[in-house]
Amino acid sequence: MKIAIVGPSGVGKSTIAAALGSHYAIKAYEFDAIYWDLTQDNYVKNQEEVMSHQITLILKQNEWIMEGAYDRRMMAFFEASSVIFRVKTPYSRIVFRLVKRYLLAKLTKKKPIESWKNTIELLKFSKKFEARLDHFFEENPVFLNKLVVVADAAECIETIDNLDCCGL
Repeated sequence: MKIAIVGPSGVGKSTIAAALGSHYAIKAYEFDAIYWDLTQDNYVKNQEEVMSHQITLILKQNEWIMEGAYDRRMMAFFEASSVIFRVKTPYSRIVFRLVKRYLLAKLTKKKPIESWKNTIELLKFSKKFEARLDHFFEENPVFLNKLVVVADAAECIETIDNLDCCGL
């Protein structure tokens, strides 16, 4: 089973990927761990070669769950996936989650450092993301037959179990 999960920051992609990974015993990956060098104190983008190598290693596996905000590098996961879950939730919930993430990171001194500026940038990104994603799927209709809009992990599991969409 190969599953892609896409949506804006704070929509719940990581939570859904972890729940699906646990439910189906499949390794879940966060695209942020490919895009960013998470060993640094601050967010530093990985080099293209590093990203390409990590993507290739994951794609070679028989099963995976990849979650991330759309980036051109996610295209390979969309192409290889059995299903693409697009997660949607009200923007007010996204704001709550991103502010909560920022505050928890401050309290726990999590690295890389979450700055208020980064949080504001994520809020702006998330606000515009849905329109960008709409445009992407309009420009790439080949993915529409495997695109399912969901709000949570339960809807993903129901889709997989009821449609047998993913080779189970």
